[in-house]
Amino acid sequence: MTPKTLAIALLISPILAACGGADDDPEQWSAATQPIVGGEVDDQTTGAVGLALNVLDLFFFGHCSGSLIAPNVVLTAQHCVSLTDGESPSGGVICGETDFGMTAAGAAMRVTVEPVRPEADGPEFYKGTGQVRPAPGTDNLCGYDVALIILEGQGIGATKATPLVPRLEGPPAIGDTYVAIGYGNTDPEGGGSGTRMRIDGNTVTCTGLQCPLGSSIAASEWRGDAPTCSGDSGGPAIDAEGRVMGALSRGPSGCTSSIYGDVSAWKDFIIETTLEAAELGDIDPPYWAITGSSVPPPAASPGEDCIGLCTEGHVCARSLGKRICVPSCDEENPSCPSGQSCDLHAGGCVQPPPVPAVEDDSGCTASPTPSSGNGSAWLASLLALLSLRYRRRDHFISRPCRRACGRGSGPRRSLRNRVQW
Repeated sequence: MTPKTLAIALLISPILAACGGADDDPEQWSAATQPIVGGEVDDQTTGAVGLALNVLDLFFFGHCSGSLIAPNVVLTAQHCVSLTDGESPSGGVICGETDFGMTAAGAAMRVTVEPVRPEADGPEFYKGTGQVRPAPGTDNLCGYDVALIILEGQGIGATKATPLVPRLEGPPAIGDTYVAIGYGNTDPEGGGSGTRMRIDGNTVTCTGLQCPLGSSIAASEWRGDAPTCSGDSGGPAIDAEGRVMGALSRGPSGCTSSIYGDVSAWKDFIIETTLEAAELGDIDPPYWAITGSSVPPPAASPGEDCIGLCTEGHVCARSLGKRICVPSCDEENPSCPSGQSCDLHAGGCVQPPPVPAVEDDSGCTASPTPSSGNGSAWLASLLALLSLRYRRRDHFISRPCRRACGRGSGPRRSLRNRVQW
C-alpha cells in the first residue's frame, strides 16, 4: 500500500469504524451500522437504494442504504456522507458529544437500484454530484442525522426505479406499523450485507421527546422495534400508505431496535433541495414538492394537464412543453401512437419538439425540408446554425453553489478536516 493510498484509507476509516457495533452500555448507540435481521429479499421496492463510495478509484465499498425520493435525489443518513467525531471508545454514538465533521465529496457517492449491490463500480451505479446536502442546523449527530444526495443529470429514469414519496404531514404515532428496508448485514455478528432486505410488521415504540428520559432520542427522531443492523443506515421506514417516514440513524448492539430521523421534521429542507435538483437536472419536480403534501392529487385523464398521477396505463410526462398524461411505455414495450416516441426516462410516449425554422440573412425562412435546386439557401442555413453555436459558447455561465459545497469547505478544528475527498 502506497503512502497516498494509506492516507486515503486513514481518512475514510472513521466512516468505516462507524459501521462497527456499540458496546453493551444501553446509552451507547451504533451509527452507520444498521442490516435487516430475519427479513426477506426485496426485489420490488426499487425506490430503496444501496449506497457505495468510490474514493478516487482507489477504494470502492458499499456502506449504507437510502431512499430515492425524486429521480435525482436520494434521502439517507448524514453519517453516510460525513465523518463523525466524539464517539465512545467502541465507536458508539453519545448524544450531545458525537458531532459531524467533514462532508464527503458528492462525486464519490454511488447509488444503485439493483437488489444485490454490485461489488465494483460500473453502469449499475448512478453517480452523485458536488451537491451533498446535510441537514441544516448544528453538527450534532442526534437529531440531525439526515442528508440528501443530488445525482448527476436527470438521475434514475422511471423505467429503472419508482421514487418513494416522503411523508410530510407529521411524525408517526406510537403503535404505527412500518416496513424497514436496507442493504445491511443479515447476521448481528456480521456478514450477509449487500442484498436489499425488508421486514414487515414493525411498530413505532416512542416518538421524540415522548420517549423515556435517557433514551438518547431527539425531538426530530423516533424509535421502532425493527431489527436493523450494520449497513441499513439511511434506509427507509415505510408507513402503511407506502410513504417514507424515517431515515435510519442508529441502534443498539445486537440489532434489536432502531432510531430513525423523522422525515416530516425536515419538510422544508427536503422540498427546497428537491426543487433545486429538478432545476439542475432540467426535469419536473415530483408533485409533493409542488403541493407541499404527500397526498397525491386526483388522477388526471389522458391528455389532461397533470402534476402527479394519471389514470391506468398513462404517466405524467412533459410533452410539447407541458406536463400531460401520456401512454406509458418502457424498454420491453416501447411502442407508441403515431407521431410519438418512447421517452424511457419519463416512461411515457411523448411528441418530439418541432424542428425550428432558421432565417437566412435576407430574413426569409429556410425550411429544414430539402427543396429542389436551392443549394444557396441550405448554405445560408448552415452558416446561421454555426453562428448560433459559437454565440451560445460565449454565454456559457458557471454557477457557484448557493450554499457551502460541503462542510469541509471552511476551516475545521483538526488537520483531518482540511483534507478534501
